[in-house]
Amino acid sequence: FDICFLNDIAVANSSLLREYSLVDHRVRSLMMTVKQWAKEHKINSAKEKCISSYTWMNLVIFYLQCI
Repeated sequence: FDICFLNDIAVANSSLLREYSLVDHRVRSLMMTVKQWAKEHKINSAKEKCISSYTWMNLVIFYLQCI
């Protein structure tokens, strides 16, 4: 989960990911697997000049839309 103050865009982004995960139960599983993989490989931190977890989730959605 994310904690944010006065950031409506972050809330909308989280809601969007939630809606995508409700489309099919496998979406959430894939998202969590990719998120864990990125974390284990230390490539999920924007402050470390990597792409963020949110971006990884968008890549998962994009992949699923393309297949």
